[in-house]
Amino acid sequence: MAKICLLTGLLMTLSACQVTRTKVSLEPSSQPLLARNHNPDTDTILAYRDRWCGVSDKARHQAMENFDQDTVPSRFEQLLIASCEPELYPGKMAIAVKSLQQEGREMPTSVENFTSLLAVFSESQQFHLNEIGKLQKKLDQTIQAISDIEEGISQRKEEVKP
Repeated sequence: MAKICLLTGLLMTLSACQVTRTKVSLEPSSQPLLARNHNPDTDTILAYRDRWCGVSDKARHQAMENFDQDTVPSRFEQLLIASCEPELYPGKMAIAVKSLQQEGREMPTSVENFTSLLAVFSESQQFHLNEIGKLQKKLDQTIQAISDIEEGISQRKEEVKP
């Protein structure tokens, strides 16, 4: 539980931070970061992610579709974009993380570290989504059972009427 709290706090910090030391030019239709810079440092990755988080929702959504390729740079780009709105892209984030972690080639340490951080978050998110699904199913069953009871009571009242 402590890991989840720590991770949540870290991700909130990532979402809120404004990294200004590194200037990265970013256009929503531009090449992925790893296609332009094969060994970005952590500051560059965070600045680049921050720029993605600063573009319009529509541009981010469009970019998610444009970068839907099976290359390391595209998967990492999807991971960066998905990290801006993880609640909207839990599946894409999980796929991108898994794909990057299974990649045979060695990735730069900064990319591996960022991917590992988001992997922990993605696993936690998937766990919670599964638990929510279970709770929703249980709630639906409970509502159905209550509806059945109410229907039974209604039928008994009908039968008792003279």
